Amino acid sequence: MLNFLLVVDVLIAIGLVALILLQRGPGATAGAAFGSGASGTVFGARGSSNFLTRATAVLATGFFVVSMAMAMIAARQVENVQVGDLGVMSQVEQMADEVAEDAQPALENAIDEADAAFNQAADAADDAVDGVIDAVSETASDLGMTDDAGDDDVPALAPAADEAAAAGDGSSDDGSQ
Repeated sequence: MLNFLLVVDVLIAIGLVALILLQRGPGATAGAAFGSGASGTVFGARGSSNFLTRATAVLATGFFVVSMAMAMIAARQVENVQVGDLGVMSQVEQMADEVAEDAQPALENAIDEADAAFNQAADAADDAVDGVIDAVSETASDLGMTDDAGDDDVPALAPAADEAAAAGDGSSDDGSQ
């Protein structure tokens, strides 16, 4: 049915073009007024304009109606297409699901390895910080520098730094030597 309407539409279009080319423009009748001959008495007293104009309007309406009918038929055919009728494209969703299922174990394994590496790095960082704190506390204890509460983990470095600076260069806090 769609092919038949397409043939009819093309024939109407060819007829429409032919009718439009047969019509005279508005300046074509000006020559008849100055004596160049009869102004087309074949189609009657008014010339060919009335018949050609009406025929053009009929063909234009027919072209419009046939084109709309073809569009409606094509739209119905598109609505009736099933997913299985799409050929290779119907397999895309199924293939994507299969790839996702295949990748899931590898993704979970990568997440577990990343989590283990993070935990190992965090433990190493905690051990390093504990080692630095122990070293500073030990050094502070050896030098006799602890805070007022007697907690060896938190050295009182500010007073000890002032004492070491005063003892080391022989200067006082007022800047004189």
